[in-house]
Amino acid sequence: MKKKSPEKVKPSLFSVIVFITLIKIYVFFSMRVTYDRKALRNRPKRGSILIYNHYSNKDHFLITSAIGYRRINYVLSGYFYYNPKLVKFLNFVRAIKKEQFKPDLLAIRKIKKVIDQKGLVAISPTGQVSIHGNSTYISPAIIKLIRFCNCDVIGLQIRGSHLCYPKWRTSERRCRIDTKFVVVLTKEEIPTLTDEEIYERVAQSIDIREYEDQKVMKRVIKGEGLMEGLENVLVVCPKCHQKYTNVVNKNEMKCTNCGNHVRMDQYGFLHGVTPEDKCFFSEVEWYEYQKEFFRKALHEPDFKLQNQVDLFSNIKSQTTLDYVGSGVITLTNSELFYEGTIAEEKVVKYFKLDQLTQLPFAPASHFEVPDYDASFKFVPTDNIKGVMEWVIAIDIMHEERHGNK
Repeated sequence: MKKKSPEKVKPSLFSVIVFITLIKIYVFFSMRVTYDRKALRNRPKRGSILIYNHYSNKDHFLITSAIGYRRINYVLSGYFYYNPKLVKFLNFVRAIKKEQFKPDLLAIRKIKKVIDQKGLVAISPTGQVSIHGNSTYISPAIIKLIRFCNCDVIGLQIRGSHLCYPKWRTSERRCRIDTKFVVVLTKEEIPTLTDEEIYERVAQSIDIREYEDQKVMKRVIKGEGLMEGLENVLVVCPKCHQKYTNVVNKNEMKCTNCGNHVRMDQYGFLHGVTPEDKCFFSEVEWYEYQKEFFRKALHEPDFKLQNQVDLFSNIKSQTTLDYVGSGVITLTNSELFYEGTIAEEKVVKYFKLDQLTQLPFAPASHFEVPDYDASFKFVPTDNIKGVMEWVIAIDIMHEERHGNK
């Protein structure tokens, strides 16, 4: 009996040439990028995992441009697969679909197949784009994946991508981006290291802090609306402590309640317009301030976060997110539930709060609640800026369950 040949999971040579050539042309004409590929020289030709700090929605273009003409399989959020036109392209380049913030054995098996065929798999250990330019929570599940694949781990450090393409931006920005490959782990080292040592190497290799780096690098950020969109992330005024009162005009943010006035300079740093205005050095410090603000609210015994929402889900079709109803979503210290309609039926849907680590989201747009039954995307209809409060609240609850910050 003839032995069955293994399934081909790496992208075809044709797709690699076409895809990477188009990406290189796009990057050349639209970005200012430098490359340091020294760590890739004289590498053994065997399967590897490529990890990277995920600070912008343009990172996949940067990775493709940096890696050169080599086959690469990207691990992407299942959310991208609800766009039928995009799915055709993702299948063309053999991307690997993975559901965010929950176990996905099928994705893990596909990753292992690529590694076994001496391929390269690109994955972001944080799971989604950082909102403020610092590294976010990395699940310890990355340790199991590395041990299971038993392969080299290469890191790509991307500096400047958040400054140029922050997740919250609503206008164009330009600045230099630097990329550098580093060796994180070799296949031979993995059996000799503890889980803690593997985790530490992974975390440190992509722990890029954009604004700390910016103190030295002083990249000039060009744009006419540097702060536009930031009001959807920094939703608490540091002077009067009111929520959702910040409004932005180009490079300035002002509180409509107390008049606190902040300006962003050409390096992305924040300054009070007058000595009476209160602000923080960068959006990272401001974000941490409001996180502690929400933490105090969470500790109140009668804490309740509620929003009127429209619900989108894949219960009608596995390949699309359709509008399926509207209602109210509620978070307390012990419960997370949606009460409203789903497919014209009145329901109360409870989610397992103690299993949530993060909420996938887009500022002033929506947040998703990972669930095993289906995909659930919530769009607040009474206060679209409230998305950030949900994201931060779940983040705090996860931190406090696991005793870390």
